[in-house]
Formats: sequence, C-alpha cells, structure tokens
Amino acid sequence: MVSRNDYLYQLVGRITDKRVKKKQDGNNFIQLAVIIRDKEIDKINVFADSCPQKIWQTIETNEYINKEYLFRCKNFMGSYYLVDWELLTNHGSH
Repeated sequence: MVSRNDYLYQLVGRITDKRVKKKQDGNNFIQLAVIIRDKEIDKINVFADSCPQKIWQTIETNEYINKEYLFRCKNFMGSYYLVDWELLTNHGSH
C-alpha cells in the first residue's frame, strides 16, 4: 500500500499568481495561487529541490500565464507541493 506521503495527486488547473516565500532554513520557495478543477485547493508550493529545473525556471519567468496544467503533487501535512507537471492547453498567443 502506498503511504500518503508517497501518493502522487494529479490536479488539473491554472496558476493565477505566485509569491516567493522563505522556508525556516532560509531557502526560498514559490507559493502558487491556483484554480484547480473540481477541488478546493488554492495553493501549491514549489521547491527548487523537489521539481525539475525547467519547471522552476518557467515559474520564475512567468511563462505559465494562460496555460492549463496537470499538476503532479505530493501532500505533506495538508500542503501540496509540486513534483512535476504537464502542459494541457496553451490559450496565450506567445
């Protein structure tokens, strides 16, 4: 049986905003404001050491605007954190 800490949640939605925050150890992480389909989840945390570097860079440069993703997340003590994503649609003109 897969433990809750190892389970990968698959959430479909969009990023509406981001905020850089600091962990207790002083390292930065990014908190994404999200709209998730059919779920009452409004935040996903992103840690540089827990997701692919390409995703971290996409978020840092705001290249996520007008795009819908399948977010693959883990849940730690009630907070979701991103481990990977897949672009589903791109509604922007860039």
